[in-house]
Amino acid sequence: MGISSHAALQAKTIALEALRSATRSPLRDEHLAHTQISDALQYAGAPECEQPGSHLEAWIYALALIYTHQTGLLPAFSNCENETRFERFVLALPTPPRLQLTRNRLKSIIRRLDLKNNLGFVQDLDALNNQPRISIT
Repeated sequence: MGISSHAALQAKTIALEALRSATRSPLRDEHLAHTQISDALQYAGAPECEQPGSHLEAWIYALALIYTHQTGLLPAFSNCENETRFERFVLALPTPPRLQLTRNRLKSIIRRLDLKNNLGFVQDLDALNNQPRISIT
């Protein structure tokens, strides 16, 4: 079951606002952020896979790349009731029910990904940073 184009646009707008509020400086490239969020929503809505848990983890990883690329901040989690800016960004996006995203699962995935010490994340981020910016003419 897909979401309507209006609902998808609204979700992207909310997610973009969550990204903007995560940092005091401007986003790296808002047009690219919009495209990245669109791609992430399409990935989340991809046909069912055999292991929804690994699909969810891959989706959170992709969102972490977008968040770090656009804000310059590493995603974090908190053990308290208050959500972090990254958690707010992720939870602003509509998640297919089959992925079963909860706040606790999100925190667990962020901990497990250990992005601060994850060399693969650094390499993926470098590759993303080396992409040319999108220009609207």
